[in-house]
Amino acid sequence: MLLSGLADGRRTYRAGEIGIDGRVIAWSDPVTVTVAHHTLGRALAFFGVGATVFFATLILILHGTRRYR
Repeated sequence: MLLSGLADGRRTYRAGEIGIDGRVIAWSDPVTVTVAHHTLGRALAFFGVGATVFFATLILILHGTRRYR
């Protein structure tokens, strides 16, 4: 499951089994999830590494295309 836009912190979730009549028959055991975001510096570092790999790949493709024309 993916939830977007949550602030840092702890959340507890349970799932309910719904019967034919639409009522909850049983609940699962609670599951606690901790949301912890990367720091801005780490996020920018990930972006920088991704941009470097992207441009290096682009340059290799363009170089290979020109070489085999």
